[in-house]
Amino acid sequence: MTTSLFLAHCNICGSTNIERYLTVKQYKLVVCKDCGLVFRSHQKIAPQRRLNESQSVYYSHKYNSRITAKPRDALASLYDWWKADLVIKFLTKSKMLLKGTKVIDIGCSVGYFLTLARAAGAKVLGIDVSPVAKQLAREMFGIEVEVGEFPNSFSLSHSKANLITFNDSFEHLLSPFAALSKAKKWLSRNGNIFIRTPDISYCKNRNSLRKWRLLQPQDHLYFFSGSSLETLLLLTGFKVIKLTRVSGWIYVLAESQTKVHVSDSRKQPIDRYLFQEKARKLRV
Repeated sequence: MTTSLFLAHCNICGSTNIERYLTVKQYKLVVCKDCGLVFRSHQKIAPQRRLNESQSVYYSHKYNSRITAKPRDALASLYDWWKADLVIKFLTKSKMLLKGTKVIDIGCSVGYFLTLARAAGAKVLGIDVSPVAKQLAREMFGIEVEVGEFPNSFSLSHSKANLITFNDSFEHLLSPFAALSKAKKWLSRNGNIFIRTPDISYCKNRNSLRKWRLLQPQDHLYFFSGSSLETLLLLTGFKVIKLTRVSGWIYVLAESQTKVHVSDSRKQPIDRYLFQEKARKLRV
């Protein structure tokens, strides 16, 4: 038996100015008319699951089965190595993977990206919801992974990072706003965030969107465009350094801004004009 959790506020700007957007595979997607974020209007969750409980309850069977099978599937593994290599090249070209750079990858799976980052000279640590991912990362690549749901399950028990990455994990998080707010506290002065997530603006109309391979509402809770992701970063205290689009994906690199006070706008819906004005000032 499942229950529905209605999300009445936009996770980015706190607005209640929300309209129906699309129905896919029995999942209803809505759009925030103030900032453009598209997200699921409800989540099918077991009655015992609450927002502060681990996502490992939610993902355990399907996710663990998938990552256990991948190392034995040459084609799937090759695809993951290829995606990881694209990110490494992006970060290297942006001069973010220097020798000694401390990198934390949120949603690291078995550690493909972290293995390449370590080979580039970085000091690496992974975070994932799956104990199976932790075991495989250690056995296959010697990568250390901490298990839990980010950001709820973690406190800062390690030195601060120079770079925190979200590779294909940001769209799965229950609260992207809370995740970036926690990540900011984990970064060193002027540290950086990298996010790769599907780009909902890649599809030109809703008919093509329904057929898009990256539209997976059974797993993905949020669907970002470049502008909505940039707005979220601005409101959580980051300045976008570089944003590019690669075959339906957004690659964004942002720097933590030390003088920006981050407050959780979701606690109270904010006026549209004030929201736009705040975003404008942060861009300056």
